[in-house]
Amino acid sequence: MSNLIQAYLDELEVEAGRTQKVLEAVPADKLDWRPASDKAMTLGQLALHVAGSPSFAVMMISDDSFDMGARGEAFKTPADKEEILAAWQQSLADMTAAIKSMDEARAMSLWTVKMGDQEIMSMPRIGVVRHIMINHMIHHRGQLTAYYRCVDTFVPATYGMSADDNPFAEAIAAAEAN
Repeated sequence: MSNLIQAYLDELEVEAGRTQKVLEAVPADKLDWRPASDKAMTLGQLALHVAGSPSFAVMMISDDSFDMGARGEAFKTPADKEEILAAWQQSLADMTAAIKSMDEARAMSLWTVKMGDQEIMSMPRIGVVRHIMINHMIHHRGQLTAYYRCVDTFVPATYGMSADDNPFAEAIAAAEAN
């Protein structure tokens, strides 16, 4: 496996751990909650979108382009939290396997986003997978934690700490005790 692909897998592993924490914190009784806008997804839809995002990378790796004009169905509403967590595990496993199947030539080959016949963007596949998949997942994961705050539920730490989760608390307490 090339260093480029291994570096990507290392970053994915870190972000996947953070995403796992956020998805495990989904409040099962709030899946239908949404901010005061009909344009917003429900908490459950957003969580399922985060959970399923890595599976899009499989298509990015296997296909050479994506037509935004041929977009699929609307965001699905999950039946329960378990569906979200199962989707996450499957999606992450599929993405990881697809990335591991790439050689460096495939990783550096161009992948294109189109709208019908119009090219919107074209860049090396590994860059698109990183930019669109990891950044997209982080973006929606952040939205999800904002939803958690709005429904007054536990917000796990992802980078540093949250008001509810301080991974540094023991170290701080030990330092203050000395």
